Amino acid sequence: MTIVQINTKNPNPIRTQSKPDPNPNQTQSKPNQTQFFNLCFTLPCYCTTLILPIYSNIFRICYMTMLRRHKYVLTALLIYWPAIFILTHMPVPDMARKSGMSDKTMHLLAYLLLVFLWWFAISPYKKADWRKAKPWLTLALMVWYGAFDEWLQLFIQGRSAHIIDFLSDLAGTVLGLLILSFFTFW
Repeated sequence: MTIVQINTKNPNPIRTQSKPDPNPNQTQSKPNQTQFFNLCFTLPCYCTTLILPIYSNIFRICYMTMLRRHKYVLTALLIYWPAIFILTHMPVPDMARKSGMSDKTMHLLAYLLLVFLWWFAISPYKKADWRKAKPWLTLALMVWYGAFDEWLQLFIQGRSAHIIDFLSDLAGTVLGLLILSFFTFW
């Protein structure tokens, strides 16, 4: 190992050889818990202070250039999707049971509305063209989310996962995309 010492009076570096390690097989000591926690808490803070302003500026620019109705749809999607996620991961409310509507119909309508909001957020002025990637990606996303949602319901007391529920989710997704294939709404 070479150590470079710089003398302020003489700017030429002086190279010296350091002593070799007495025991080269000895491993480095592990950092203590304080160093570990400092690293865990300061690294995300540095990343957040560097990255978050960039993303917030990009989001602000994109959001400011949108039309008002596109902002409304995006806001509705950002409220609706977490709301149905939360509602499907709690025990079924009595109001839903007393509504007289089938559970499968609720699944179909929930995913139909989710597909409409999603499509209006990503491609508000176009029909769903099945020769392009957007309808297929939308279908894949909704299938993945429906399967994930049903799987998570296995762990919720008062809920259960059924393949028929998943098929209802899929039917709502396909119905929404088929409607969007034939009609434009804006």
